[in-house]
Amino acid sequence: MSVQGFCRVLPVLCLLTACAGQPSVAPSAPDKKGKRPAAVQVDEGKPLSEAQVIAAVDDEKSIFFASGQTMVDEPGKQKLQLHAARLKENPKLQVRLVGYTDDRGSSSYNLLIAEQRVDAVFRLLRSYGVPARQLQRYALGGEKNSNTCTSPACLAKMRRVELIDKE
Repeated sequence: MSVQGFCRVLPVLCLLTACAGQPSVAPSAPDKKGKRPAAVQVDEGKPLSEAQVIAAVDDEKSIFFASGQTMVDEPGKQKLQLHAARLKENPKLQVRLVGYTDDRGSSSYNLLIAEQRVDAVFRLLRSYGVPARQLQRYALGGEKNSNTCTSPACLAKMRRVELIDKE
């Protein structure tokens, strides 16, 4: 692995280390104003249902990818243009770009494709005029809850880059 590649993966290792041993959390459904609380506790003994996994994904802040693909489609580009406008209007706002995959493929493949998807979203946001200082990249690879997903709809929700506002 190149030094540049290692430097991109290092924050992921730090993030994974920091999360080790922490209770599982999942976003809850939006409230009446359409906002999601930061996270809710999930019972450790019970795996999430497929419906819960799907509901936990924030579609407005996610760019979805077809299986094995790393290029952003037209709906994704339109969504990123809206995010770019929001970021340019708020120069102090930062977002974390977090790449996820389904559990199909090896962990090294999933990490690689997640990183390529994050890079694609990063490049597009930069091409829309968002300063690099407002963007942080993380590629996590296979989603922890993806083993719950068996339907094509659920697997499609796992293949995404999520834009998370940094507080």
